[in-house]
Amino acid sequence: ILTIAGLPLLTWLLLAVDANVSLSTDILVFLLLVVAVSLVGGLFPAVLAAVGGFLVLNYFFTPPVRMFTVAERENLLALLAFLVVAVSISTVVDIAARRTREASRARAEAATLSTLAGSVLRGSRPLPALLEQARETFALDAVTLLERRPGAFAGPDLEHTHEAWSVVASVGSPVGLAPGD
Repeated sequence: ILTIAGLPLLTWLLLAVDANVSLSTDILVFLLLVVAVSLVGGLFPAVLAAVGGFLVLNYFFTPPVRMFTVAERENLLALLAFLVVAVSISTVVDIAARRTREASRARAEAATLSTLAGSVLRGSRPLPALLEQARETFALDAVTLLERRPGAFAGPDLEHTHEAWSVVASVGSPVGLAPGD
């Protein structure tokens, strides 16, 4: 919405004061719009705003106006620099937003693990408490801790061989007798 409404509104505003504003100022104002779109909408809307801004700047603000041509090389370089910087900023903002979401997810996982560790340490039966907390956290019907029996055959179907495993602790049902269960 910011891209769709922002480009025409900003164009109208700059055309209204165009006599007092240079092309470099127009470019900077459109760059601010692209940054705002990237912060609010993400990469695709920001790249769309950058390309739209490039076309609007070329058509309305670069001599000869009302044509998709550029009379001076300096103005063409300025427009191309605008496009490159706008797309670069959009990409960086998108990457930063993605990393922020990943950090939030990691923080939530760390809090869950901290809660798990704390409940295990405070409980009188730490292993069943840990398994129960894991069962609740991941909404599972059952959690079983298995130990591989010494000397058990390590064949290709080890995940499903019940004789190779012994149950150390379990909560919920059904009790898994092999990792494949």
